[in-house]
Amino acid sequence: MSATNPIPVWQQQTWIAIDTETTGQYWPQAEICEIAAVKWRGGEIIERYQSLVKPTRKMSDFVIGIHGITNEAVEDAPPIAKVLPEFFNFIHDGILLAHHAQFDLAFIACVAEECGLVVPPHAEAICTSLLGQKLIPKGLESGQTENHRLQTLKTFFKLEAGPAHRADSDAELCLLVAMKLFERLPPESTVREISNAMKRDFGSGQLKSPAHEWKGPMLLKDFGLLHLRRQLPWLEEFVRLSRLNVDGPKHKANLDYNKLKDREIYPIGVIPQMAGHVLMAYEAADTTQAKRFYLNKVQGLRAI
Repeated sequence: MSATNPIPVWQQQTWIAIDTETTGQYWPQAEICEIAAVKWRGGEIIERYQSLVKPTRKMSDFVIGIHGITNEAVEDAPPIAKVLPEFFNFIHDGILLAHHAQFDLAFIACVAEECGLVVPPHAEAICTSLLGQKLIPKGLESGQTENHRLQTLKTFFKLEAGPAHRADSDAELCLLVAMKLFERLPPESTVREISNAMKRDFGSGQLKSPAHEWKGPMLLKDFGLLHLRRQLPWLEEFVRLSRLNVDGPKHKANLDYNKLKDREIYPIGVIPQMAGHVLMAYEAADTTQAKRFYLNKVQGLRAI
């Protein structure tokens, strides 16, 4: 490009789009069954990483129907403890991209900690879902999108990509969507400015407080629970109960929540989020819909 039309700053960066397929919706009740990454540098895809992962439990027919990965397909796949070191080595030299990044980052960071692996301390991510929400209006008129799902943005940008809900093709599609979104930003936008552009105002209310708005970059390590387990003695037991609830009977727990009356709950899990990590649980009085309890409002696990 000429001096009057310089190369955008984002095009001088190495980007690594990532995606995971899992055996369920939430960690710790679900596991990674496929992980992939697509590396972009200098205007082209230069390298790929993809691996199936053998879960410790059989996948349900419902989950298999979503991504098409069968129990037979992963029977001889390596365990996640072997796959993640290879994955971490692949992503060490770029900025990560992920659609609904908090989902993938939480799975990766929490599973890595559970395996005793060191989560890369400087791995930074941009969420293409959040960035899309800031740059493309939601609506049905021209120039708007019905929603900001990855497949919807694929249609919006008229992109070609492989099958949905497979890690490699979804990672590549995430990369292509990111490139289209970056083109809507000023060409001098740095990684930090792109990171700031994707941030949202969490508003006010019990579950959305300005105090929860994150500061600084979105880092993979911040989605782990190791430091929280050290700070909150009851959290380790809560995670243990969450795992028991996968196949066994429900375990009840009482939480003193925000100085309100104790609530008897069925634990589902701890979901790491940039806007404040949350406990997911059913209340004993209503097991039809899971509820969120922000960790900074939970006083502790009172009785089991």
